[in-house]
Amino acid sequence: MATTHLDKESKNPVYRRFVPDQVLTAAQLNDVIDHFERQDRLTRICLSGVGIVCGMEVTYAKNKSISVSKGCAVTTDGDLVSFSGATYTMVKEYKDLEAKYPPFNGVNLKELVPAENAGKSGVEPLNEVIDLDDMVVAFYLEYFSKEETPCTSTDCDTQGEGQSSQIRMLLIHKNDAERITNNDNDTIFDAYNKIKKWIELPAVNIKNVVLKNDYLKEANGIQVISENSNTSNYYRLQDSYRKAIEDTTVIADLKNGINKLFTEFTGLLNLESSETKAKALTDKITSIFNFSSKILPLDIQYRYDLLKDVVDTYQEIKCLLFDVSVVCCPDINAFPKHLLLGELHPIEKYLQYRHDFYPSPIIPHGIEKVEEIKSLLARMHFMLNEYKMPDIGSAPIKITPSHLQSKKMGRKALPFYYATSPNLIENWNYKKSKSFKSSENLGYHTTHLSASDAIQNPLDYSLDHYDFYRIEGHLGKDYRDAIRQLDDIKTEKGLAFDIKILSIDETIQDINPKDYDCEFEDLNVMLKAWRAEQN
Repeated sequence: MATTHLDKESKNPVYRRFVPDQVLTAAQLNDVIDHFERQDRLTRICLSGVGIVCGMEVTYAKNKSISVSKGCAVTTDGDLVSFSGATYTMVKEYKDLEAKYPPFNGVNLKELVPAENAGKSGVEPLNEVIDLDDMVVAFYLEYFSKEETPCTSTDCDTQGEGQSSQIRMLLIHKNDAERITNNDNDTIFDAYNKIKKWIELPAVNIKNVVLKNDYLKEANGIQVISENSNTSNYYRLQDSYRKAIEDTTVIADLKNGINKLFTEFTGLLNLESSETKAKALTDKITSIFNFSSKILPLDIQYRYDLLKDVVDTYQEIKCLLFDVSVVCCPDINAFPKHLLLGELHPIEKYLQYRHDFYPSPIIPHGIEKVEEIKSLLARMHFMLNEYKMPDIGSAPIKITPSHLQSKKMGRKALPFYYATSPNLIENWNYKKSKSFKSSENLGYHTTHLSASDAIQNPLDYSLDHYDFYRIEGHLGKDYRDAIRQLDDIKTEKGLAFDIKILSIDETIQDINPKDYDCEFEDLNVMLKAWRAEQN
């Protein structure tokens, strides 16, 4: 019968200390060996990890040979196995009569053998194997206890129970590989064999809104802005944002992606109430972005920004998911004495039946990626639930330093269209929260941020490491008042940016230059230079 070690219940006490003149029994000696062997195996799987560490890659020359490269691996029973590499050209039927390894019950097994075994009974060339292209190579550590051999009057060298251990390379059909790796038999492989699931996560992309004018010539030859321009009136400008949201698949793709995150990766991320949370998120997305094309909300530009924030968060999660494989306390029954090395004829660009290496949380950056993904999912939840526009026209104008080009949205300042509760702040920037500095984020609403003057009044401090300013609170204000307030802040804080006014629903014919108290400085400079030259 197959001998596994970590599935045995530990005894209490595990072993006895020896004393002088003690009569030792086999059980006492075995307890000592079992204790230290158990500790050794637990150290491997709990502090290092399980699976294929390196190598053991399969190369298949169709119907001719199968090569397995040099490598090493750790089984979930804590066996550290090293393989020197070999090439096989022959096969034979394999019956697991001694070990009777449970995962292989009912599986038709063929053992790979080198060319020097040709001509032996039961050995046949590879090309005689039926459905060879549908086979998977499996590494098997055949391990079992032999019956105790009694000693004779002349020889006691064989006394004791022998332990047999032998490496075998086997071929199994893909259907059998599918069965022994499903969640009922191999919880680790089922949870972490996620490449196909990751590839099937939808790509979520949101279109840019580009402001542009189309011109028409009137009968008198004067060019006027066409009514088809999205700058011809405010409704058309709003409708440009609506089209970027509704006339594309971005909302459907986003909701589909969120559902897959909570259903396909639940085991990997150890998520609770996943279906309920997914429904809450998708329902909130529906409610925020469900509006009539005839009556568009005043804050549609900010809803568009909210959608970009959620999409960016989804993309961050997707990137982190690709190589998340950390396992805490591996299931010892997942693959205690075997490892799948891959199919001979892959139908995808990746191997569907291969055990990767699943590291322990002690390995750097392993568990952190899982925790960061959970934090990003929480951030997505709070962003959608805390989207709230301040009172239009009465909110103060603020300028907040931020970052424009950043792969991590958490590096940016929190926008003013979020209520900015402690929950959102805690999940906005994972690295800051990890180091207990979440209150040092910058944002429009500072009530729940640090009381430090550098956080409450960031414009008074060095801005060298910022490349963007968030200018917020001007929505609904008279543009002249908004410009006056912005100029005051700009002058007081010594900020380097220009202010431009763009007119919507205005034409050249509607503008009277006398209504504007302004000076065209560039033209005035040229005029003065021209006069000086004439004089």
